[in-house]
Amino acid sequence: MSASPDKIDFTQPQPFLHPFPDPADVFASDPAQAAKLLHPLVSIDLSAVDPAWSGRIHLLSPVEPYDDYFADGAEAYHSYYTRRNWIGFRLGEDSRYELLGDWRCFQAMSEDKTRSQDPELLEHYAKQQQSFDEVKAAYAERGLLMNVDLGKREGEAQMLKYRLAFLEDWKESQGAGNWADPDLFPLEFVDNPEMDWEDAFPLTEDGRPFRFVAAVPGWNYRDGGADQILLFYDPQTRVALQTFEWS
Repeated sequence: MSASPDKIDFTQPQPFLHPFPDPADVFASDPAQAAKLLHPLVSIDLSAVDPAWSGRIHLLSPVEPYDDYFADGAEAYHSYYTRRNWIGFRLGEDSRYELLGDWRCFQAMSEDKTRSQDPELLEHYAKQQQSFDEVKAAYAERGLLMNVDLGKREGEAQMLKYRLAFLEDWKESQGAGNWADPDLFPLEFVDNPEMDWEDAFPLTEDGRPFRFVAAVPGWNYRDGGADQILLFYDPQTRVALQTFEWS
């Protein structure tokens, strides 16, 4: 994890962050259905990332996978930006997302009922939705992001003491983790001598590197999720791109 260059305490609300946005402000099409598959965690004012940018970008946590990677077994529906362990969106002028791919990449949307109605998958969805709703309700009451499960186990005082970060990485790349697999997505690797590591950036279809925006563990916002959800943006094509770090 890289240190924030702006020394921001992301356990506190920030004016450019908008936690738990309304799905209608995030998704251009069928927001109620989209929000069941992709939990809207936080919207970010793009001008806080780069003063030349405008509008908002959204960091989402897909409920899938409960096993393996997102979009495993859905290879027939992969696109350039939405494929195994990657999800891409076009950011409209109204700051709402259109999926750059096929919703059938989600197992829950599979036409194969043995996949979409898998009991383990349905149980996973129900558990994650309940957890997300509880964390969202706690935020609405207190204005902070807290570990609700810890509160259930050890009491509300412990929950209030243990605050979570709305974001854990901000604007500067956190290096090339397990997500940076060139077999899964075209990447550019750049030496970072200051940090003594190698940074990785996904590439647009015409070969340009994306800009890194932010990252956060999925389990900061609910019971489960990726160890890191990484968000990238290309202002030229207005593509928002997410990938996921798994230990």
